Amino acid sequence: MASESEVYSWEPHPLHPDGTEPLHRIAVDYCPEACLHERHEGEIHVTYDHRGGARWRSRRRFLPGSAVATTIRAPAGDTSGLNYNIYLSSLEGSKDQDEIDFEFLGHDKRAVQTNYHVGGDGGREQIHALPFDSSDGFHHYAIAWDAAAIEWRVDGELVRREQRREGEPWPEKPMYLYASVWDASHIADGAWTGTYHGRDAPYVCSYKDVRVPTAEHSLEEEPHPLHPDGTEPLQEIAVDYCPEACLEERHVGEIHVTYDARGGARWRSKRRFRPGSAVATTIRAPAGDTSGLNYNIYLSSLEGSNDQDEIDFEFLGHDKRAVQTNYHVNGDGGREQIHVLPFDSSDGFHHYAITWDAARIEWRVDGELVRREERREGEPWPEKPMYLYASVWDASYIADGAWTGTYHGRDAPYVCRYKDVRVPTGKDLVEEEEHQDADAADAPADDPEADAAADAAAAAAEEEKDAGAGEV
Repeated sequence: MASESEVYSWEPHPLHPDGTEPLHRIAVDYCPEACLHERHEGEIHVTYDHRGGARWRSRRRFLPGSAVATTIRAPAGDTSGLNYNIYLSSLEGSKDQDEIDFEFLGHDKRAVQTNYHVGGDGGREQIHALPFDSSDGFHHYAIAWDAAAIEWRVDGELVRREQRREGEPWPEKPMYLYASVWDASHIADGAWTGTYHGRDAPYVCSYKDVRVPTAEHSLEEEPHPLHPDGTEPLQEIAVDYCPEACLEERHVGEIHVTYDARGGARWRSKRRFRPGSAVATTIRAPAGDTSGLNYNIYLSSLEGSNDQDEIDFEFLGHDKRAVQTNYHVNGDGGREQIHVLPFDSSDGFHHYAITWDAARIEWRVDGELVRREERREGEPWPEKPMYLYASVWDASYIADGAWTGTYHGRDAPYVCRYKDVRVPTGKDLVEEEEHQDADAADAPADDPEADAAADAAAAAAEEEKDAGAGEV
């Protein structure tokens, strides 16, 4: 096996805390195209531009009694409005997270903010003047914490120390290491980070020689904490149409579906699943003006058949702060409900799960139950084994645009990202069989343009046949 010096071209920073080692693998929570991990050089670069930014994290969580550290070079230029950071969190976005932060506030590159949260409660911010411009070069930042104290250091100098006081809350949960670049202009009307102008975009924040606790202070990588029991990663997919618009990145557990002038794509599991199980995934909706589009995750016994059973999450492109649920039995739907979301579904990855059995169906968003249907005696119920499907398509023609809005395409291409897709384990599987899709092999169901094109092609072929009938 090659030594670390043969594999990596940098030397550890002399200020790194004891009991740490290089961070070798990261996960990117959103916008992976804006995050470049140069493992050989020991650097991670996060770019913020018109697409937005990105957030990366460690794949393991770390226990109190350890430390993290890195060198950071802040983005150059006018970064007003931006927040770039390095921080620990038990789970970013949860309501009860523990967190310990270094945050740079874009309007002042000669300052850094520290803070910590317990059970979702923060409000412990302190601003520290820096003796340098944080974008002029790499500087060293370290956080050490245990059951008694938290320390923040910059270039080896202690800038803040918090002692635990009896009876007061304290961050004790295992935590991931996170970093991100994002526009925080909307907070306090720009008073916190300034107002974003973007005149010097793209902005690149560089992290070098990131250090994390060794194995004795780490927890093994684990699936998303909101995944239902009895599920496992989806290993293989089939693409029903337009495979060039569907990118499966198996090494990072992501599937990307693109909609542009070519149309969209639809992927599905290769096996069907019985009632009594669950499916789940995290989804980041496409950015920009998605009016007219439908992007989704759903179960169906056979897409396009007249008697399909189906259970849906559908995003209606004209409103990114809502999602529709529905279910069909033997081809009959009409059970739609719209649910307001407490977030913009394109701002980051959020968790969606469906569980169903012979008695009930439940839909959950970020772990919160948004709908529950109980089976009533004598009423129809989805009982057929079902595939897991997902697609992006233009639904403008339905109800003259009243359902999803009218498609404009001004921000195409649109990319819907599915990450960490989970499906039922073997006991709830129906063995893979030849998929007899009721739709055309190369176009989505209910696509009038595709139908018209097919009709025109058939008519042309018939005319050609007639024209040649008298030839010898």
